Amino acid sequence: SVYSVNRQRFVTTDELQLHLCRNGIEIQNEHILDEDERQILTRWISLVHLPTRFNDSSLNYKSSLSLLPKVPILDSEGAWSILCRDFECRVVDEHRKYCVPCVTRRKREDYRNFDSLDDVRKQIYMYGMEGVGIHKSNLLELSQVAILLWASLYK
Repeated sequence: SVYSVNRQRFVTTDELQLHLCRNGIEIQNEHILDEDERQILTRWISLVHLPTRFNDSSLNYKSSLSLLPKVPILDSEGAWSILCRDFECRVVDEHRKYCVPCVTRRKREDYRNFDSLDDVRKQIYMYGMEGVGIHKSNLLELSQVAILLWASLYK
């Protein structure tokens, strides 16, 4: 199948999802989707960043529903705690910048420093997490999936 958005064509759903993560969803008539439907669509789009394997099982559209309930639902405080514990994130300098080394696709020189946790969440939503997997374990995979699901609720 070929998918089309604003005259751009995408061969796979992954390409479409990545495009929508980075460029947003433009809906001409805002009454087409209610808030719950928008949240479901937003979360589905951002799931493109999930790893292809989780807990020694393949993650795909059929298996995801049975595997993902094991992932904790995080609030921002819990997400930041996991980012610090498992992904070497920290708050730096007197300006309270959030340093997040697992997010590396920013264009500015200070690509790892963010002004707020919402900025961290948005960046993970748009680009996923990199540098994960050096010390791969089931616990680290669970942490990564939990963070990606937390970021998927970015508005």
